[in-house]
Amino acid sequence: MMWKTSSPRTTPPSPSKRAPASPAASGTSSAAAAEDNVLSTFGKNLFDLKKMGEYCGKDVAERFRASLVDGAKTSDADSKAIEAGLFNWCSSNNCSSYAHW
Repeated sequence: MMWKTSSPRTTPPSPSKRAPASPAASGTSSAAAAEDNVLSTFGKNLFDLKKMGEYCGKDVAERFRASLVDGAKTSDADSKAIEAGLFNWCSSNNCSSYAHW
């Protein structure tokens, strides 16, 4: 939600000073249907541990999960397997680009 104020606030303005709701929020346009579609598919295309097991091998995924828990460094061989698995997963999902953190 966005509103304009002349000075910084720590609380939102009263309802009478808020910007009017968008048509999508009120459900009066096809934008509401598009929003529902986005919410139903949100998170569908995530390379999670399950997909890592499918594309990198269950043993690699299990060692990676264990390294997240105990803080151990992921081996170079596992890192390369994860890199290749992530690339193959992205390719199979027609990705034009991908990023990781």
